[in-house]
Amino acid sequence: MTQLYSPELRRLIEFAATDAQFAQMLITDAPTALQGEIFGTPFNLLPEEKWVVVSIRARNLLEFADMLAYHIKALYREPSPDDHTQPLVRVLEGQQVTV
Repeated sequence: MTQLYSPELRRLIEFAATDAQFAQMLITDAPTALQGEIFGTPFNLLPEEKWVVVSIRARNLLEFADMLAYHIKALYREPSPDDHTQPLVRVLEGQQVTV
């Protein structure tokens, strides 16, 4: 069984789950949250992961984590012909996105 999250995404979510202030910042201002550090170690997300994190609009951490799981899963799978959903990472496929 493969892991859904990279170690860095897992670290981000685990920290948000234990720090309410960071969780609120992640939900309301993800670019600023990603510039932070945990015990002196900055977040080292892949560009695609950063883009997904800053693109999510959620009301709470559970909703954020659900959306993150959905979009990260979509990032690492091939779309099937009968898949009519448009995950965040597929909507702008082929476009240059800078975060």
